[in-house]
Amino acid sequence: MVSTRLGFIYILSIIFIGLLVPSNDNRLLSGSGITASPAVVAVVDAGIPGLPSVINICMIIGVLAIALECIYLPSRILRTMALQVFLPRYIANVDAKGRPRWALAITAVVALLCTYIGLSSTGCIVLNWLVSITSASVFTNWAVIALTSFRFHSALRARHLKLFAEPYTWSSTLWPLAFAVSLAVSLMLLICLLICAIAPVGATITAFGFFSYTIGLLIIGIFTLGYKVAFKIK
Repeated sequence: MVSTRLGFIYILSIIFIGLLVPSNDNRLLSGSGITASPAVVAVVDAGIPGLPSVINICMIIGVLAIALECIYLPSRILRTMALQVFLPRYIANVDAKGRPRWALAITAVVALLCTYIGLSSTGCIVLNWLVSITSASVFTNWAVIALTSFRFHSALRARHLKLFAEPYTWSSTLWPLAFAVSLAVSLMLLICLLICAIAPVGATITAFGFFSYTIGLLIIGIFTLGYKVAFKIK
């Protein structure tokens, strides 16, 4: 169901909007007004009255849902890290209803500070660095998930165990094709980051440009190596 929703709702919507709205439309580049969104531009060009406002309302609700998710997930990650003694233990404290108050407060404060990035003259630069870190993290996460799946199935075969004998397991109908594609695409995107850093299109390589693309990979590598050295993990 997840792949179906992604395919029909998101990917097809992007394809159709890309066919309806030119990439050089001035309304997209202006960044102001209700017609700045490509979805709204497509509806305005279609001449359907009232529908642009409906789309804007749906987009606001969607952004709010993503914002709530971005508060929920990092707070639980902080609590997990505190339980594993990567952070101070008090961050793992929860209230009577199981909500990690300290983790939620830290996440909310950081999110609130990030909203003021746009007020700075260098806000766009900071945003690009954050996007680079996030992109490298997402690509690495999916590569690790795919690689872990292969290693997990290899361990089951080596011990002659069945998949459904393990708790919290389920079988993918497209395994191993789906995970192989996920691993290949993730590695390809990571390679693209390196290519953009080493040989940027239409520009010469600079230290600023190189680190703006590779900062996420460097952070992941340094922290992974530090974790293995500190805890003596092979």
